[in-house]
Amino acid sequence: MKGNPKNPAQKIHTGPALVTVAALLWGTDSVFRYQISDRLDPTFIVFIEHLLAVAAFLPWVLWTNRKKALRLSRKEWAAAVFVGVFGSALATTMFTVSFLYVNPSVAVLLQKLQPVLVVFIAFAVLGERPKKKFYFWAALSLAAGVVLSFPDGKFNLIAQGRGNHAKGVLLAFSAAMVWGAATIGGKILLVRTAPGIAIFWRYFFGFTALSIMLLAPHDPLHANAMSSWPIARAVLYVSILSGIVPMVVYYTGLKRTSASITTFIELLYPISAVILNTLILHMPLLPMQVGAGVVLVFAVTMISL
Repeated sequence: MKGNPKNPAQKIHTGPALVTVAALLWGTDSVFRYQISDRLDPTFIVFIEHLLAVAAFLPWVLWTNRKKALRLSRKEWAAAVFVGVFGSALATTMFTVSFLYVNPSVAVLLQKLQPVLVVFIAFAVLGERPKKKFYFWAALSLAAGVVLSFPDGKFNLIAQGRGNHAKGVLLAFSAAMVWGAATIGGKILLVRTAPGIAIFWRYFFGFTALSIMLLAPHDPLHANAMSSWPIARAVLYVSILSGIVPMVVYYTGLKRTSASITTFIELLYPISAVILNTLILHMPLLPMQVGAGVVLVFAVTMISL
């Protein structure tokens, strides 16, 4: 007799597997994003990502899912706006700008702190109560994050200029925190909404926010750099192969996976990113940072057990 194709166990494993694939694809992002972060305005880079995504999803939404896309509750609209404006536009821009000030390996490893915030938000919003051990491992992960970011113990929090390491750390850390909150927002949106519609609104509201940001006074966009094929190729890569594609895979997996499990699976992203940064960009971490990274991975892993 043939097995049941709708076996619940298959669905349980499919969700985490899809999130894993998305995380590994995201891990390739920093190699290309770093190459263009100082050649193009960071806001413009993220704007192009969102422009391509909206152009890709808009026909599908208008022709086949227009009514469903507009049938959101107030809570779902709020989640969509937050995920789009803050989780997609603002956080991605902050992450891109951080590459101007800090080793991209440090920037991506700071994403390890994201699950800690997710657990706290789940506690406040969803009423979940973390285990007692959480507080110890959370404190250890924060300490490891500080050592990873400032191995020499010099914070230089008031330093100015392109070499401001503290500014890069703050931007990368802020991006991680906002992305953590966006995981909860995405989960709220996906309760009744199809992944494709949720992704469309994420990119649409992000695109709207970025359009306003580009209208505000800021440094030149340097959009003419897009005439260079290596630059254009890198922008297309971060927009499509490490942007739209993994986002589709991720939201499909997130709909089938709890937010707490999802955020820990995403820890695969920084690990693969750091390996690629070392092999391709030749930007290895200091021994103390490697040790702090190991402690950070272990501490965050213990939180999930």
